[in-house]
Amino acid sequence: MSKENPLSHHEQLRYDYLLKNIHYLNEREKNEFAYLQEKL
Repeated sequence: MSKENPLSHHEQLRYDYLLKNIHYLNEREKNEFAYLQEKL
């Protein structure tokens, strides 16, 4: 985590993955994506 990026490395990887697959997310993944977006 840094000032530029409040996400951990793992969270950043998950965020990138979820963003690429945004149209195919299940409910749990949508919640996870929303959580990560709130941290940004």
